[in-house]
Amino acid sequence: MGRVFLKEGSMSIHRFGLLVVVFAIVAMVGGCAINKPASLFATGAESRLGSDNYEVIAPSVTGTSRGFNLFGFIPLLSANATDAMDEAYSKIPDVKGGSVALVDKVEERSTTYLLLFSFPRVKVRATAIRFRSSMAHANTNTAPPSFVQQELTE
Repeated sequence: MGRVFLKEGSMSIHRFGLLVVVFAIVAMVGGCAINKPASLFATGAESRLGSDNYEVIAPSVTGTSRGFNLFGFIPLLSANATDAMDEAYSKIPDVKGGSVALVDKVEERSTTYLLLFSFPRVKVRATAIRFRSSMAHANTNTAPPSFVQQELTE
């Protein structure tokens, strides 16, 4: 017959079980974080910034979006830049007159990985500016391009 190394009811089984539980908790709590470079994207809007056509209304506006991934790769809640930008826009103080924009945008993506899940995060930081009213109304008499006029008449 084979030899039994751990007898039921002995103190060794309890110590071994306790060791397994402690190891599992440490493995689940311990994790790492990965920072990825910010992704660059552009919109179709363009405006010239000169010292006389805008003013800074908030030098550092931030927005964050958080997510949750099961097993590190199955997204149950996504972190995305759109939600982070929406939060940043909501933090801009109310300003009357002129258009408001976010410039000098920096996007940081990071993920904290644990054993069974991960927490992705997108953080956006930008400067909020307001275009002055005199510049906003300066181009109101200009005609739209011909392709826009064609679309409007059809």
